[in-house]
Amino acid sequence: MKISEDVDFDVELNRQERAKKKKRRRRFWRNLLLFLLICAGIFAFLKSDYFLIKDIDVKGNTYYTKTEIKSIADAKPGNNIIFGDDVKRITENLENNPFFKSVEVKRHLPSTLVIEVAEREQVAAIEFGDNYIVLDDEGVVLRKTNVDPKVTILTGLTISKMNVGEPIEAEEKENLSTTLRMLKIMEEGD
Repeated sequence: MKISEDVDFDVELNRQERAKKKKRRRRFWRNLLLFLLICAGIFAFLKSDYFLIKDIDVKGNTYYTKTEIKSIADAKPGNNIIFGDDVKRITENLENNPFFKSVEVKRHLPSTLVIEVAEREQVAAIEFGDNYIVLDDEGVVLRKTNVDPKVTILTGLTISKMNVGEPIEAEEKENLSTTLRMLKIMEEGD
């Protein structure tokens, strides 16, 4: 009788272990399915209209208007603020313009994009033929124009290189840097 009871006990233990394993497997698959459903729900919510860009705020501008900056940046409402490539594209578009010293684009959830810019200021111009080469206080060429830019006109310089967005190169390098430094100090001192 003893052997029969041991066998029955072993059979019962095996049956209970199999039931526990089956229960664990079901729980694992149920939890996995629940996790995947939650992830799909979160993804669908993040792709919803709630996270579309509705407002674009521009800060730090002085030379360009907010509308002009949005146009240069190619910033448009309607794209998804989380999954859109707007931040990188807008930053690149603005950094390609020599007037912007620094650009930072931030997402303010749920639907606002903030563009913060630091603009270079026109401090001087060099007459070059019928045109003017407009410079900032670091000697970076901001633009070439045929209209008088209403800034200090520098004369007596021999220009060797003048590409927009790059520092100007002149044979009188010391005179140019000293003059630009003087103009900056005068501007700061009002």
